[in-house]
Amino acid sequence: MNISPVNRMLVVDPTPGSSTDEQDSILVPDDYRPAQLHAVGRVVAISGDCKIEVKENDKIVYDNSMVQEVKLDGSTVYLLLENYVMAVLNND
Repeated sequence: MNISPVNRMLVVDPTPGSSTDEQDSILVPDDYRPAQLHAVGRVVAISGDCKIEVKENDKIVYDNSMVQEVKLDGSTVYLLLENYVMAVLNND
């Protein structure tokens, strides 16, 4: 599926995070992993009206709580408003 974001949105591909330490004093299901505040992902597509300097395939750091997960035709798309991009990672 090809998706074209609008309204200053980016399509991102989240990078799987590292595991977090579990606290012994709280019982949670074995598959529970608390969400991390910040995440790293790859930019898949960019709205034409975005003002930040980012391009497809750039790796970004973003506010993980602001990602919108959308299910479309059996696929999951992750949308993020450009305001929540905190940094672009460079390989220089």
